[in-house]
Amino acid sequence: MEPVRIAVSGVGACSGTTTLATSLALWINENFPTDTAMVDLSFLTHSHCKGSLHEQGKCRESTFSAFAFDKRIGSEKYTDPFSENRINLRNVRNIYKGVNWILPREYGDVEEGRERIHSYIISEFGNVIVYDLGRSKDSKKFLYDMDVILGVIDPLPSKLINSMDDLRILLDFKSAGSNMLMIVNKMNNGVGKRQLHRLLEGGNIGYLPYFSPEKIYSLDAVCDLVYFDKDIGEILRKFFSAKLPLKVGI
Repeated sequence: MEPVRIAVSGVGACSGTTTLATSLALWINENFPTDTAMVDLSFLTHSHCKGSLHEQGKCRESTFSAFAFDKRIGSEKYTDPFSENRINLRNVRNIYKGVNWILPREYGDVEEGRERIHSYIISEFGNVIVYDLGRSKDSKKFLYDMDVILGVIDPLPSKLINSMDDLRILLDFKSAGSNMLMIVNKMNNGVGKRQLHRLLEGGNIGYLPYFSPEKIYSLDAVCDLVYFDKDIGEILRKFFSAKLPLKVGI
């Protein structure tokens, strides 16, 4: 049986695709009897961006470094297929908390990996594979291979205005009948749901709140995954349970 492939694709840079992709992979592993993998291809967008892991206005360092996977899995045990391009991708197993993590150690060292991008899309790293694809305009051609698409939107007006090409791509997939959930991330009282609903052309839309900077920086300080925070993790679990269109064989 073919794996279930789930894309997390953003409108604009730093919309929250990595938070959603890592959290979703952990949630699926908790709730479904399946082998789950998470593949980080966000370097398609972020390869030249540096910044804090969770910092609201910046792009960030690699997911591997930001979440300290060298400590979680062990640097010597970790296999980086992006820099070791002779590796048989089918054999890569970097297991942490039941999830197979396919992450480049550093985004600046993935030029060889770029040439193999389609290999990462079609490889069977697990029965359910979650892909962090960064911005939709940088990963459009890979969205055609996906069973489910999560479109992640930062509702800040200035970011939306400068990212309409990303949004148009996602809306085109939506109108074509893709199994899609549009996620408004960092929702706050200054954002009008009615206007957003019109902009996103209705349908399956979910809203996640803007988490406090204090909470975010405390996680950043210890390189922790957002999903493991008690309060944020509870919000994400309830959200995934209520909103995800996972009617694709999981």
